[in-house]
Amino acid sequence: MKLKFGYIILFISLLLLIIIFSPFWRPILWGIIGALLFYPLENRLIKWIKYKKLSSFFTTFIALVLFVIPLVSIVIFVISELSSIPVGEISKEIGGAVANLGNYFHSKLTQEIVDKINIFLSSVTESIGKLTTHYATKIVTFTYSYIINFIFSFIVMFYLLLNGDKILKYIRDIVPVKDEFDLLLATVKRSIHATVYGGLLCAGVQGILGAIGFLIIGFNSFFLWFLLIAVFSFLPLVGTSIVWGPVALFLLIKGSIGKAIFLILWGGIVVGLSDNYIRPVFIGERLHISAMLMFFSIIGGLFIFGTVGILIGPVVLSVAQAMVDYLTNKTGAEGGT
Repeated sequence: MKLKFGYIILFISLLLLIIIFSPFWRPILWGIIGALLFYPLENRLIKWIKYKKLSSFFTTFIALVLFVIPLVSIVIFVISELSSIPVGEISKEIGGAVANLGNYFHSKLTQEIVDKINIFLSSVTESIGKLTTHYATKIVTFTYSYIINFIFSFIVMFYLLLNGDKILKYIRDIVPVKDEFDLLLATVKRSIHATVYGGLLCAGVQGILGAIGFLIIGFNSFFLWFLLIAVFSFLPLVGTSIVWGPVALFLLIKGSIGKAIFLILWGGIVVGLSDNYIRPVFIGERLHISAMLMFFSIIGGLFIFGTVGILIGPVVLSVAQAMVDYLTNKTGAEGGT
């Protein structure tokens, strides 16, 4: 009876802990990923520093620097390129394109239809103004939440680097299936490494290809286009189309139909399909998983978990395959004896 009561208390405690930690699952997950990625570095530093807290702190600091310095450098480059863009000329071109479009409609449509279109456009403009005001607060709140989660992620990473070995040893001591636990841990590490590096490779390739496409049609500022496309390549569903799509629409309105068609084809086929090929193949080869299964695990992870699903999907798939292979081999070995 006492043992059953203890299990009930344990179950309730674990359930409450899940509820308490659930608002922070994203920074906790990113902290775990960071700790797994930088654990080899911390393992080397401990041989030189000899103090676990210092080695964990310096490893976390190095990770932070490796994240912040490239980000700041990119922002500086982008600002310098933005300052060289002739905003006035672009505004005049947009205004001229819109005016030409309006003149076209005026010449082709009756006055009644034109009046209805003007009323509709006025209502759309008013709605956009209201939405902008409404979402301004949400954007500020999101930015604040993002900064907090960013800080929490590195805090989690530091404590996992500091106490991760003890936590894993404690879990391994209490689980009855130690071989399965070791296999699970090794699979998670391998899949996270492959997924993170695969994601960065895809972002870099898409950024370069997209920037080349913009250069071909006469849009300079290579680094700006590279950054925009690389960043938006992580977005679910829309991806890089959120960058080249509006530009192609502008070119169509302007009358540069050839450039617009080229950009749509280049962005949709060359840039878009490169992600569908590189990510599943790169990750699948490292994890020895079919590219088709890897593709659907990434897409499914994006649908269910958002951006972080790019990592969760392949991890779940690789763990499932590893456990199936392990159990199959174990069953075959037991059957043969």
